[in-house]
Amino acid sequence: MMLPAFAFVLVDSAYAQQTLSDTRDAGGSGFTFLSDAPNVTHWGIGVGARYRDSPYRDYDGSDFDALPIFYFDNKWVNFFGTRADLKIGTWNDFSVALRGRYSFGGGYEASDSPYLEGMDERDGGAWFGPAFSWKKSFGELSGSYLIGGNKGHRAELEFSKEFERGRFSISPYIGTGWSNSDYVDYYYGVRPSEVRANRPAYDGESAFDVTLGATFDYRMTDRQTLILDLGVTRFVGGGVYDSPLVENRTIPEVQVGYVYRFQ
Repeated sequence: MMLPAFAFVLVDSAYAQQTLSDTRDAGGSGFTFLSDAPNVTHWGIGVGARYRDSPYRDYDGSDFDALPIFYFDNKWVNFFGTRADLKIGTWNDFSVALRGRYSFGGGYEASDSPYLEGMDERDGGAWFGPAFSWKKSFGELSGSYLIGGNKGHRAELEFSKEFERGRFSISPYIGTGWSNSDYVDYYYGVRPSEVRANRPAYDGESAFDVTLGATFDYRMTDRQTLILDLGVTRFVGGGVYDSPLVENRTIPEVQVGYVYRFQ
């Protein structure tokens, strides 16, 4: 959830595991299609925004994205923002879903930086794969493995713990991500046709990153929630940072969101 292809993942975090938590709360254990739990629907709307530094060299300013948010959850599916989960099932504290996500604002255009002139556009696109959540009293472990076609594969693992006091809650988290060589090559590689005197060819290698942050929720009313997420991601090793396109190893990020739940 930490590289360019995954905008709005952290604003999503307050609800991202809702698809799995609601399955647990509905009662029963096993595959969703075999469950006799009632089909209860919740839905809402809102808006989210993200501001972060860019890893790319000579990037003109920082990334800012804003999107409307649509939230929908029932026994079978969960939608939030650009993410959709098909609930597969739950077994005690462990839940599984099939996840789809569309990334807005991922990648770059050649006009984003003088150094990127002559580069082909890299876009975000659609990503699909399995996701899981394991929730215990000491915290929640969640993860996903998403595939973006020719854009590669991306795996993420995160541990978080929620602390509540009245209408406020804070959820510190730590996570790690792995991107395969196709992913790194697509977003940070330099193809032979893109080589310039000051921009050598670069074939991407698989890479890891780590993220540390916290999500703050304020439930204004039973139906309204404000979300603030502060996080920082650091590329580990040279897979990404060795790219001539990259000049920032550490990427701070701020995301905010507001959701009104009608039901």
